[in-house]
Amino acid sequence: MNNLYHPLRSNSRWILVCEGKGDATFLSQIISLFEPDIRIYHANGKQNVKPLRNVLIPAVSVIDRDFDILPEEAEQSNQSSQSHYWIRHDIEGYLIYPDWLWQFIEAIRPQQNSKYLPHDKNVIQTHLIEAAKNLIPDHAGRHTLMWLTQQLNLSRLQVALSNHIIGNAGFNNASDWENEIKHHIQKLNSFDLVTSIKQIDIYQQYRQLTDYYSQMAQSIETIQKNFSGKRLLAILASNWMIKARNQKSSQDFIRDTVVSYASNHAKFIKSQNQRLSDDPRLGDFGRLASKITGREV
Repeated sequence: MNNLYHPLRSNSRWILVCEGKGDATFLSQIISLFEPDIRIYHANGKQNVKPLRNVLIPAVSVIDRDFDILPEEAEQSNQSSQSHYWIRHDIEGYLIYPDWLWQFIEAIRPQQNSKYLPHDKNVIQTHLIEAAKNLIPDHAGRHTLMWLTQQLNLSRLQVALSNHIIGNAGFNNASDWENEIKHHIQKLNSFDLVTSIKQIDIYQQYRQLTDYYSQMAQSIETIQKNFSGKRLLAILASNWMIKARNQKSSQDFIRDTVVSYASNHAKFIKSQNQRLSDDPRLGDFGRLASKITGREV
């Protein structure tokens, strides 16, 4: 169905639907500099993005990759679909740069009075690597449960097992996650399942994903692509004892401030008459805009 005349579309030629209000603000501050005719709507949650996009067709949507798929799978999916994944774990992943975080620290230092704030910009990278290492069990565990749910769905057993498998478990401790995985193995074994499902090795998948995330926690480039920017900001905010402002959480305080740095960076790209999609930091925003408009942005 073509809804070119839907009242929400106004006079906009192109529509982009994203998850949350903060995402829409971030996207607008970057993409609108290069293509002001793109109208951006937020759907108040990931689960609402596709329905809203369908209301506003023709439209393109973008959602956090989260633990649904890995970066390479997202790149392949984005080639042909109107439902776009961020290549990084989430939109906050595009803020995780040591120089931007140092700029934030220097800006807040006079007001924060925290002895835990770094005093050397060269340690920011080390702090990010340590934060990512702390997230390895959590990321491997959550991704394992997502993988398990997908395997059950492929076997058409989601109705019988969804209430027993799907959950929001999350731990930072590897032993807690191992116990959680064993718990789900016991749940599977308690059902009279077909042979193919009984052969699913959840614990092996967890070990493989633990190895994967351990390898990805070695450098800023792989951390940016594979780890949750939102969770990294939360860990840094806690470790640095940052006090929130205006009733925001500490990580949202960091996020909103660093978004302004990303916006300034985009303005600089624009002033140099460069394409957004060619920029190593915000290129995914440009590639998304190019997909919406059908031309290089």
